[in-house]
Amino acid sequence: MPNTEHSNDEPWLHKKIDKIDYFVHRPTRQSGIHIRGLAKLCGVDEKAIRSAIEKATKVEKAEGTLRKIRETLLSNILKNREIFLVDLRKNSPKLNGKEVKVILASVCFDIAYYYSSQGYQEAFKTVGDMGRLGAESFVFYKTGFDVMEHLQVNSTIVDGIEVLTYATQVEVNKTTTGEVMYYTDRKTGQCGISLTGLYHLCGGIISKTKILEYLNTLNTPFVMAGGQGEDIIDATAAEQVLYYYGHTASPRKSQKAKSWLASMGTPISKFIASHTGYTTATGTTDIDTVRKCNEALQREVERLHKQLGLYDEQGIARWHLLLGTTLDYQLSSLGAVLKTEVETTATPQRVDFVIENLHLQAHGRAVLDGLNPQADHNL
Repeated sequence: MPNTEHSNDEPWLHKKIDKIDYFVHRPTRQSGIHIRGLAKLCGVDEKAIRSAIEKATKVEKAEGTLRKIRETLLSNILKNREIFLVDLRKNSPKLNGKEVKVILASVCFDIAYYYSSQGYQEAFKTVGDMGRLGAESFVFYKTGFDVMEHLQVNSTIVDGIEVLTYATQVEVNKTTTGEVMYYTDRKTGQCGISLTGLYHLCGGIISKTKILEYLNTLNTPFVMAGGQGEDIIDATAAEQVLYYYGHTASPRKSQKAKSWLASMGTPISKFIASHTGYTTATGTTDIDTVRKCNEALQREVERLHKQLGLYDEQGIARWHLLLGTTLDYQLSSLGAVLKTEVETTATPQRVDFVIENLHLQAHGRAVLDGLNPQADHNL
């Protein structure tokens, strides 16, 4: 059980469970796991993960032959990515008053997946746990983070359109904060940001006039709707604004724009839809559609129960499943096709397995005993 509690006013939410530290940055809703805890979840030494991150950094800086020498499978997974959980000022979470290295949840999953492929049982279990919930939701669950915490979600009418809204205060600079309004069309799912909000996300150093001038260079419609006397900028166009002023604008770039784009992720419409409380079912009252979805889910549950029941049987059914799984694993690498329970005559007669295309793929390669690599079909 979680054994630490923090005030909801603190930007960092931290919980320690089984000697593993989990963190959530409340303002951006980004989450992660302390590098030491991630190592435990993967069943490896902490130094192994630190070394992989260092190699990924060196690979990014290296060139030519030197780069190829330094590359490893894990370093390739990590290179050119944001790895650590930080706030908008690039500060890391603290433990006992000292900043610590916390790996972003999405990166944690990829690292665990890599080690599971190398045969680490702890990593295999972690991938299963994270996969069921999603990496970020996994950390949310561990910390007890309420995703609706502090959200001011409402709906309003703009230009005759019902939109879901989410208002939040963000840090514009070291001395001021400002409001950002996010919008989602309840019917179509189109998302947008208020022009003033976009100005605040850019750190207040790019005027609204400059932002509009850049938007006009895109030669595409960028106004989603007009609200309370100012435009709502379409999410796709707003994303381009944040990228331009965060990465390529000259002579002055906005670190705030860069940080916010990184924290929201792309496309930012996904972030906006989530925070305004929009789901694909929000705009519909089609009860019949919901009923059909529930029925389909129930059928899938029943199918899985039946399949699971086969594993509990003894004798031929269990052996049949084991043999099929083994054959499929062995043959997939050869490009052969495995078919099960194939009709062979006009009368109700079946064979367990038919293997096709083996002769096209197995030249000069070893195959399982009892199979003929020269035959069109193996039974």
